[in-house]
Amino acid sequence: MQLGVARKLLEMTVDYAKDRKQFGKPVGSFQAVKHKLARVHTAIEDARPAAWYAAYAFARDLPDAARAASVAKGAASRAEALANTEALQCHGGIGFTWEHDLHIWLKRGLALQPAFGTPDEHRAMLAKIVLVTAAAGAGIGLATAKRCIEEGATVVISDKHERRLEETASELGVLGIPADVTQETDVQRLFDAAIAEYGRIDVAVNNAGLGGTANIIDMTDVQWNIVLDVTLNGTFRCTRAALRHMVPRGSGVIVNISSVLGWRAQAGQAHYAAAKAGVMALTRAAAMEAAPANVRVNAVAPSLAMHPFLEKVMDPGELEHLVTLEAFGRSAETWEVANVIVFLASDYSSYMTGEIVSVSSQHP
Repeated sequence: MQLGVARKLLEMTVDYAKDRKQFGKPVGSFQAVKHKLARVHTAIEDARPAAWYAAYAFARDLPDAARAASVAKGAASRAEALANTEALQCHGGIGFTWEHDLHIWLKRGLALQPAFGTPDEHRAMLAKIVLVTAAAGAGIGLATAKRCIEEGATVVISDKHERRLEETASELGVLGIPADVTQETDVQRLFDAAIAEYGRIDVAVNNAGLGGTANIIDMTDVQWNIVLDVTLNGTFRCTRAALRHMVPRGSGVIVNISSVLGWRAQAGQAHYAAAKAGVMALTRAAAMEAAPANVRVNAVAPSLAMHPFLEKVMDPGELEHLVTLEAFGRSAETWEVANVIVFLASDYSSYMTGEIVSVSSQHP
């Protein structure tokens, strides 16, 4: 049974890796994915002889039949567990598996324990109220909302785009509150509404940001100002609103979204890099101010986290170049960034504040 589940997971993941494309290439052509699939295949093949011998030993009533069965079960369990893990990673996390019926097999293999039965005491975000901005797209915000739900949190999402927000909130089964982070009245209304609904906010994930490409010599004041207003000023407004709620309570966590561009130079990204560097500085200063009240403030700095919208708005050649800068030779999946956000938002990081965590090999 376990080897059958592992084999089915491998087959479905191989098919998925052939069909899904990044930068015009099948996901299965990337070395990291090849390695994952090869590991699963090897684990299954290694477990087969043990299963065959156990069946033979029982059929012949050999004295070591019980031991052979134990060895076979252990090997099959390891193969199934590895297949579960690698299938989830190749598919981009739990949320994406529903589109391909993989969840049926993962559930049989208990790979979906975070969503279908992990003991409550093991859920990193159990009973926490989490607010995530810019969570109605296809990027890090949505992935973070999903991971927080899987870890037991009650989630509130926000976005400027009301129709998309309504659809996403309905899909996730959460409260959605429209807000434009460039408008102070919207930010206040967002936090007030979330607190009115649930009584508190334990975690604020300030994800809203805006990019663009323009060399400084050609950049207009409008281009500069809109990126700074959404990415830096918007993060400031949400951080301020969160602190005004959390500091009097004496608890809370803020996770801001920065970028490796806050550290390294990239032509055409002066406005975005300045904004993200500002988010880093804002995070450190806010952490020092909030620490006496037992409120933690950290940030993540992703590099290239791939999602469909990014593939539409960025030049394919530029994307391929950015991939060459990554240690793993591929872009991150949004759920991989969300996992780090969940860690920083949880009590597992209780002694961390003022930190900028790179979700990449690119850091100073």
